[in-house]
Amino acid sequence: MVGEDRARRGHHIVQRVLQRRDHLRRQRLIDAFGLAEWQPQRSLRPAVYRRDGGPEPLQPAWADFDNDSRFAQSKRVVDSWRAAGREIAPLRIAVPQTPGGRILFAYVAADFARIGIESRRVAMDAASDLRLIDEVAPNDDALWALRRLSCQRDTLCNREAQAKIDQAVLNIDSGQRARQIGEIETMLGRYTPFIPIATPLRWSVASQRLTGFKPNARAAHPLNRLLARPN
Repeated sequence: MVGEDRARRGHHIVQRVLQRRDHLRRQRLIDAFGLAEWQPQRSLRPAVYRRDGGPEPLQPAWADFDNDSRFAQSKRVVDSWRAAGREIAPLRIAVPQTPGGRILFAYVAADFARIGIESRRVAMDAASDLRLIDEVAPNDDALWALRRLSCQRDTLCNREAQAKIDQAVLNIDSGQRARQIGEIETMLGRYTPFIPIATPLRWSVASQRLTGFKPNARAAHPLNRLLARPN
């Protein structure tokens, strides 16, 4: 999971913008890192994690709109908010103090600035409106990502969605479970607890002469446990 989590005290205007038309230019941000394998992501969970051919991730309603139309709609939402006499405080975005964190903040902040919302960078442990989540799913279960985005200490909490998640975890009927996952994604999409940015990407250090190599999205190798412990 690579994206921005909306902290508990996030802006209502940001929620409205993201629900109507997410204006972030993901491909532009990814291109700034120069990584050809990295791909933009719009769904709450990545498609690479699908157990037993499970349900495809639910795409947001705005997914088929181009950047210009999404930008125009987001700008109208912000302009209407201000026209009603409401102010917009700077958006606090928490990212790591790293070169990658600086790039991420610069591009996300630039896209919010385009629609009239200023941003300021804060530390990962500071009070924030958006906070970076960069985590690797431990398995192919679609519910892992949905659990991670609901009622955790660093996420917003929707009790109705959490109840559905708890039911789906216990369900052993694959068909019913798939339907429940779709319902959960729809619920979470209504209040946007997470802004997905890109698919998982992990580095692999291997010689180009190596045959049969296959990248591992989780940055873990199951054979490591077979190695003898060093003395």
